[in-house]
Amino acid sequence: DRLGKHISLTEAGERLLQYAGKILDLADETIAEVVRSKEPQGALTIRVPESFCVHRLPPVVKQFRSRFPKVRLSFITCAVENLQKDLRKGITDLAFLLTDSIQAADLEVEALGFVHIMLVSSPGHPLAAKPKIQTRDLEGETILLSKVDCSYRRSFQQILDQENVRPGTTLEFNSVAAIKQCVMEGVGITILPEIAVAREIAQGRLAALTWGEGEMEVALLMIWYEERWRSP
Repeated sequence: DRLGKHISLTEAGERLLQYAGKILDLADETIAEVVRSKEPQGALTIRVPESFCVHRLPPVVKQFRSRFPKVRLSFITCAVENLQKDLRKGITDLAFLLTDSIQAADLEVEALGFVHIMLVSSPGHPLAAKPKIQTRDLEGETILLSKVDCSYRRSFQQILDQENVRPGTTLEFNSVAAIKQCVMEGVGITILPEIAVAREIAQGRLAALTWGEGEMEVALLMIWYEERWRSP
């Protein structure tokens, strides 16, 4: 379909695209089986949450590179939007996601563990002086949220909605580091994985808020499309 200066696939085109992808995968598989290189090579595109990429992935990448030096790795900041579509199309080979669950029959999902999500502020923030805060205490507060650290923010938003709590302002960032810096400057409060804020809390640059809702945990999931051929 041509829409002005743009074109889009029809329903039939979308179906054809899926078959075309399978044909290309089969061609790659055929070449790999016939040539059978002694050493794995090729490219992998991986979507990963920023906090996980910064604090957990570097030693894994180092080990992987030492074992498979000819494999090219491309890391993309994780955003839950369009993730399933990108996995099915082969735009993304592998994804890591911080979330409660993912519902898709054609996706393989492996839970790697659980991540503690913390509510933090600057040490001088009024909420930091309270031994325990309730969800209603967040009414009117400035909340800083990440666009790139996956979907645990959705769980946080659901809790606020259930309690009918409305923040004063919500600021969104593409950088976890920027969020932490703004929170340390007293701009507002945020929720981030414990691994992303543990050092700053230990140094006294951030304060962990004890939330009456209890600890918030999400699973770290590894996800790939089961029907797509994967090179050795």
